[in-house]
Amino acid sequence: MFTIGNTNGEQLTIQVIDITGKTIELKNSTTNQLDLSAQASGMYYIRIMNQAGNVLHAQSVLIHK
Repeated sequence: MFTIGNTNGEQLTIQVIDITGKTIELKNSTTNQLDLSAQASGMYYIRIMNQAGNVLHAQSVLIHK
């Protein structure tokens, strides 16, 4: 479980992309919690965007089970 720091309570869009470029999760959230425990081992790319669609943060994540 990841918690994304968002102190102003702004609604963010969280996009999770797998290694093939397929979006596997896309959610709008003000709670800013992201649970990837159901995903298979592998490399994922996480993009966090504001309501205007601007990318605020992007990061690669490696899941190893």
